[in-house]
Amino acid sequence: MANLNYLINKQKDKEKNLWSSVVSAAWRFGWLTTLVEDGESERWTYLKLLLRAVGYRALWANVVKTEKVGVLMPNRPATLALLLGVWSSERCAALLNITSGAAGIASACEVAGVRSVISSRGFLNAIGASTLPETMPHLNWIWVEDHPTHWYDQWFNVLSLMRLNFSLTSNDGDSEAVVLFTSGSEGKPKGVSLSHRNLLSNIEQICSALDFSASDKFFIALPMFHSFGLTVGCLLPLIRGIPLCLFVSPLQTKRIAELIGERHCTVLFGSSSFLSQWGRAASPADFAHLRYVIAGAEKLQPIVRDYWIDKFGIVIFEGYGVTETSPVIAVNTRYANRIGTVGKLVPNMRAALAPVEGLTEGGRLHVAGPNVMRGYYLPEYPAQLSPVSSMLGEPWYDTGDLAVLEADGFVRILGRQKRFAKIGGEMVSLALTETIAREVSPEMQHAAVAISDANKGEKIVLVTTDTNIQRSFLVDVLKVLALPELCLPKHILVVDALPLLGSGKLDLVALSQLASGVYDR
Repeated sequence: MANLNYLINKQKDKEKNLWSSVVSAAWRFGWLTTLVEDGESERWTYLKLLLRAVGYRALWANVVKTEKVGVLMPNRPATLALLLGVWSSERCAALLNITSGAAGIASACEVAGVRSVISSRGFLNAIGASTLPETMPHLNWIWVEDHPTHWYDQWFNVLSLMRLNFSLTSNDGDSEAVVLFTSGSEGKPKGVSLSHRNLLSNIEQICSALDFSASDKFFIALPMFHSFGLTVGCLLPLIRGIPLCLFVSPLQTKRIAELIGERHCTVLFGSSSFLSQWGRAASPADFAHLRYVIAGAEKLQPIVRDYWIDKFGIVIFEGYGVTETSPVIAVNTRYANRIGTVGKLVPNMRAALAPVEGLTEGGRLHVAGPNVMRGYYLPEYPAQLSPVSSMLGEPWYDTGDLAVLEADGFVRILGRQKRFAKIGGEMVSLALTETIAREVSPEMQHAAVAISDANKGEKIVLVTTDTNIQRSFLVDVLKVLALPELCLPKHILVVDALPLLGSGKLDLVALSQLASGVYDR
């Protein structure tokens, strides 16, 4: 009897992994339930997804079990099956960002200790990156095209699935599931190690805060190599039995708007930038079925929020998270929504503020919870896991963001501490400088950076694409918004375009170097 209890408890612990969770969902919601579709004609049931997953296991059969498997694939249902196959064989998937270019991919592989990469020749050819493997001959490139699926393979896949389903599964909750990579907007990208328990905990936290159900239908164009797209967009619906329309690119704005309407999608996730583009390409009929639109990854711009309300009558709910927390930390909901905040903390998440010299309200945000990462893979210590550290000690994680925790639980993000200038001992938000510039010139691009100043410690430089902007215009808006004079830039630098990373985020390192090269003399 004691041995039986041991096996039962062991099985319960093993079920705290992504593979077993999806298999359990198949039993609960039906193996023949159509779960994932794409923008074309593919329809994938749980059965097809899991059979393909075990079929893919042959791809990395000769890869050392302890080695991370690099994944460089498009937003397709087959990629989800590939990830499930990786997890079913006790391996970790390092999701590589194709938009980071050859140098970024090579750097990510080195940081995380990836030696084998699974990709598709057809995918690389389609995006004009067919020569990418030639720039990294030291990697073992594994091609999905070299493992075609024939009808007679399905019998083997069925037997393999039965064996995996009815035996003790391999990974426990603390095993490493994925390595995702930070954007590198403030320096070289870091590898973020997330366990099965991290991801599953965040899914539970999200579903406790938001009233999703199997009658919903998600639309996801966010890439899987970003935590928002992976956890919220893909893994949550797989485990909760929510149908999912997975689209290959967030840039095909018109087709995205049409598909959301054609497929009767009810839940949409996106960044402020993408929601702006999709909204302008859509008609009210396209979004008639949407009941939840949630913004994350960057600050929701008021102009985007107002546009959606005016055109579609839809309120965008803003949330907040970071890759290191799997990612969701806080979110507004239809039952608790406050404009200007990112909502309340999701369940089982704690927050604390550390004081910051010169900051008159709030502090540096530290969080703790079951969704906080295992640790970093750092460029200076490649392939070595560095544990989470914080000035508050364990189990806290330092987000690097400055925030205010309001008395009734809402969280207001002031911005990253690195996005503040310290002028004469006072902390000044660069985001406020950018807000002033957008009020003067809403159609152009603006970014504020802080560079050294001999007299006051730092000074603000506004980098803009508007050739007509003048400091006097900014002064007028400053007075209307009743903002402190310290928010005004000391210099204005006009450029043809702002430097961006492959992910679309501002390259803050390049911006600072650009401004320093002109004014730090």
